[in-house]
Amino acid sequence: MSSTIGGQIVMGTDNIFISSFVSLIAVGIYSNYTLIVNAVQNICKQITNSITASIGNFAVEADASRRNDLFRRHFFVSQSLAFFTGIELLVLLDPFISWWVGKGNVLPKVTALLIVINYVIQVYRNTGFVFIQSFGLFWYQRIKPVIEATINVALSLLFLIPLKMGINGVLLATIGSSFGFVIWYEGYVVYHYALQRPVREYVVLIFRGIAQLFVAGAIVDILVNRFITLQGGLLSIIIKAFVTLILSMILYILFSFKTPEFKYVLSVGKRFLKR
Repeated sequence: MSSTIGGQIVMGTDNIFISSFVSLIAVGIYSNYTLIVNAVQNICKQITNSITASIGNFAVEADASRRNDLFRRHFFVSQSLAFFTGIELLVLLDPFISWWVGKGNVLPKVTALLIVINYVIQVYRNTGFVFIQSFGLFWYQRIKPVIEATINVALSLLFLIPLKMGINGVLLATIGSSFGFVIWYEGYVVYHYALQRPVREYVVLIFRGIAQLFVAGAIVDILVNRFITLQGGLLSIIIKAFVTLILSMILYILFSFKTPEFKYVLSVGKRFLKR
């Protein structure tokens, strides 16, 4: 119950703060972005949450080592989803909004970047949430939503009133509460109570994945926007989406082809194709 309430406070107060301290027009423009991002995020959740029951059965039968292997593989899937969709959103979000509702409804590039960063953090949290749900670990994080909501509201007021940062301030507050506290607390709960392994392994996974995404996103965004100069139109967006996917795939393979998780997913794909 506390997790649900805390989540609603954090995710449900953004529009309230924007309408109160910025404008209703800003809420409408911002909602266009969140509509797209939330749709992509829900698809990612459907993929990662589809095996929750299987993980619950595995939790009863498997030892700590096998649980850790399963967690890393599941996290690799979440990381892969965040990698590809995050880069696509970074490159295409503004052009799509411009084509869909007009150039006057495009937010500054920095704001769009913060929206994508917040999205990526939420996708990264999917694996931790799935394991907390599957292993029945909600009791151990009962105080987390209270702290999360407090941090989010305090940072929002700080960024909005004294600093007058507008929509960027609201997004920074959500990023601050999610990445500054929540993602690490959830990782601690999973690693301490379910996997019985040091939390530093989780820290390495997060920072390595985010560093790879940051480098790849910067490279792809620069290359696509510099060499594909088509202006407007759905065809331009489709071409950019295809080129972004190809470049992201190349960088993804370069970053991941040596990891055990990549080899495992590749073997599963090969077995599927043979069938």
